[in-house]
Amino acid sequence: MKTKHTIIALSLIGLMISLTGVVLADRDHEDDDDEHGHFERWFGGSKPVINSVKSKLYAEECGSCHFAYQPGLLPARSWQRIMTGLDDHFDENAELEEKELNSISNYLQANSAGQIRKGLPDRISASLGNTDAPLRISETRFFRHEHDEI
Repeated sequence: MKTKHTIIALSLIGLMISLTGVVLADRDHEDDDDEHGHFERWFGGSKPVINSVKSKLYAEECGSCHFAYQPGLLPARSWQRIMTGLDDHFDENAELEEKELNSISNYLQANSAGQIRKGLPDRISASLGNTDAPLRISETRFFRHEHDEI
């Protein structure tokens, strides 16, 4: 009789552990704003998240010359500096028509570090002072801290 109770108890414990994983995994899918969700945070913290580039215009215009960096890698004031200096964009003339310029500027600023309150953009934003406006991602305090060997 004791063996039967032990088997039942162990079966119930196994079932409870399995259901906990299912519930936590399901909670991950319910929260679309948090890609890594509750389950990962419970077991060691969420990984840095950064959204991919979602602007076709930005990807085409800027990506035709260089990698179209994710907007969350710099704060809005940096993107503003970059976009207002396209006549001398790292020693190149990258001027755009006003319509494209405004559209890309709005996209970059709306999705910049400080606007996105999760993952990597949030960490980058937290590493910056209120007036820091680096022109390069490698100039941010976060990047220098993470890549101090460079």
